[in-house]
Amino acid sequence: MNENKQRFNYFGIIKNAWEITRENRFLWAFGMLLTLGSGGVKYIFPGVESGQDNKWEKNASYFSKLFSAHSEIMPFLILLSVILVITLFSLRVRSIAGLVWAINQLSFRKKTSFNRSWQIGKKAFWKIVGIDIFIFVLLLFFFTLLFFPVVYLFIAQSWIKGLIILLLGISVIIPIGFVLVKTQTFAYYYTILSGLSMRSALSSAYNLLFNNLEKTIIFSLLSMGINLVAALFIFLTIIILSFTFLPPAIFLYYLGPPFFIPFAIISLLVFFLSLLLINSFVTAFYYTYWVLFFKEIAQIKDAEEKEGVISEREIAVAQKTLAKSKMEE
Repeated sequence: MNENKQRFNYFGIIKNAWEITRENRFLWAFGMLLTLGSGGVKYIFPGVESGQDNKWEKNASYFSKLFSAHSEIMPFLILLSVILVITLFSLRVRSIAGLVWAINQLSFRKKTSFNRSWQIGKKAFWKIVGIDIFIFVLLLFFFTLLFFPVVYLFIAQSWIKGLIILLLGISVIIPIGFVLVKTQTFAYYYTILSGLSMRSALSSAYNLLFNNLEKTIIFSLLSMGINLVAALFIFLTIIILSFTFLPPAIFLYYLGPPFFIPFAIISLLVFFLSLLLINSFVTAFYYTYWVLFFKEIAQIKDAEEKEGVISEREIAVAQKTLAKSKMEE
């Protein structure tokens, strides 16, 4: 048992994922679409400095007056916002499906392309949507169940009891959230790569997670480390770009708008595209090493179908093998 654990090559998976991501740049395109579909570059968080509350209040007041003066455009803006949200969500789902399928193909050293992966990815669209809704409802249920007593105690001004229950709730919601999110991730892979129904994919994902819980926790910690390094690299990129463009921007500002405005537009464009490119690679790399990890713990060694799709029989055999090894332990 201990020997098998030592033989599990976590860093080998990450190294292989790095090579696949580096050599197949069309995966970066999926990473870019996922970044845009998730609402932008996820590592950029605007800071809130002290004394900014008044600014936020002024901005809120300004927009409130603006909408009051142009109330006739509100239905149009709401409709436009709904369409934008649906479009971005659809983009995210299609990108996940296409990216996972492409990574699976490449892991078997089979040729594929962005267009082919994108087209095949749409087959799992509604199943992924169903998995997202199911996991979201469960998370909302547990969150409400655990934190409703906290709200009640704080309203009743039972501060100490409320704080104790809050800490207990956090200690419970973190492992529950971890299990649900990783079940969601593995269910994605099952339904994309095997065509399993939503229910079968969730069941298989849950069983796979608990048969490999320790390995998944270790790999998640490694993933957190990688994300931390990526965030640091992006932060350094922001600093470098800022020091590169800020001095000439200040100089051109005093020369007047004809000089400053074109430079500002070009600078912002370079700034945005640089961060988008980096985040696209990081996102593609993230999905690649998690798909390879999934394939390793699921003991999927080769594809039976022409497109590199995992068959249901292969899943059943792998699960029986895992159950048997678990009983022997």
